[in-house]
Amino acid sequence: MTGFKWGTKMVDKENNTLLKIRNENQFINNNKYVIEIPNEKASDFDILMTLYGHLYGSSMKQKAVIIAIIMIGIMISSGLHFFI
Repeated sequence: MTGFKWGTKMVDKENNTLLKIRNENQFINNNKYVIEIPNEKASDFDILMTLYGHLYGSSMKQKAVIIAIIMIGIMISSGLHFFI
């Protein structure tokens, strides 16, 4: 299972895509997901496991962004200058 531009995907041993999951809206989480299953080998368990991985990864990414914003705010308010 990997995360990538499209969202989260599961591949088999031969690197064939079993399924892909992404948020319906790339910028706002509206709890609606697009699930693409191009391979009939994908089981219900595979779908659930990939959805769990997608939700967990999205949560971690959101927390990282919030922490980064807080850190930048602290740096700016304390007078530290940096280049982005």
